[in-house]
Amino acid sequence: MNVERAVRILTAAALLAIAGCAHGEPAATGSGPSAAPNGIELFALNPQRHDDDEDRWPGGIAKGPDGALWFTELNGGAIGRIATSPLGQVKEWRIHARAIDARPGSIALGKDGALWFTINNFHEIGRITTAGAITEYSAGEDIHPAGIAAGADGALWFTSPTSHLIGRITTAGKLTHYTVPTAAAFPQSITAGPDGALWFTERAGKIGRITRTGTITEFAVHPPKGRTLFGITAGPDGALWFTEPNDKSIGRITTTGTITEYAVPQGYPTSIALGPDGALWFTSLVPSAVNRIDTKGTVAQYPLATSFDKPGGIVAGSDGALWFTIYSSDKIARFLPH
Repeated sequence: MNVERAVRILTAAALLAIAGCAHGEPAATGSGPSAAPNGIELFALNPQRHDDDEDRWPGGIAKGPDGALWFTELNGGAIGRIATSPLGQVKEWRIHARAIDARPGSIALGKDGALWFTINNFHEIGRITTAGAITEYSAGEDIHPAGIAAGADGALWFTSPTSHLIGRITTAGKLTHYTVPTAAAFPQSITAGPDGALWFTERAGKIGRITRTGTITEFAVHPPKGRTLFGITAGPDGALWFTEPNDKSIGRITTTGTITEYAVPQGYPTSIALGPDGALWFTSLVPSAVNRIDTKGTVAQYPLATSFDKPGGIVAGSDGALWFTIYSSDKIARFLPH
């Protein structure tokens, strides 16, 4: 798989779209962990699910209020849950009757204790409770939701790359849209900032900030031409940290807009999250690895066993470990920092 295709797949897998309405009985799947280099544990999703044998392509992942990790299945049309106790037990819920055509991508924990996710191809935002009850909301005509995050205002905020806008949906389903000033912004990932605003990456080479009232400010990463910004998360230092896959860099932006970049020796960094050790952790495609960068810019890399194992979304679990999806081989990975 070449890097361009891998990045496109990850962009779809970790950030696409929604849904939910009816839900079926969950099936317990998965297996015990297998070992990979660097102490990484791999949990394979059962290839023979209760209703089909499709590849899953797990993409986005979030920590649930129940201590488990919740993830989307881009190709499986489902939401999955992997437990920390008993370790590795997996359950999956089909989104609805059309689930095989659904493409759930990004997922986030809402202030209401439910998990919220995007479904790009159905123009929807979905909500799933920890009991597996799914509800779906329209994101609007011609809207293709991608990244999603909970705001300090209790609403869910999402990006729509092809519509160049940021959306806001309340837990009651009320929808508002805000157009990004840059004409071809292609907003990607989004996260809550320490200043109460939402911060998002743009494929146009900019970082955006949107207040709870919808005022948008953009900060260009110089030179912006050719830059592709992807993942973003709040750091332990009051700044936002983001990935630059094409430039093999990790960026840092303060809430006043000062940007610093750190080169990654190898990588194509994609998703990024704050780790339990106070460092930033990110996944990369070439080589396939989970990586650590501290606030001084020092990078450490922990490769996976094979180049075929392409990591996707990443999040810190309640068990003190890093959890990330491996979309290319239908696995969930767990890594406990030393």
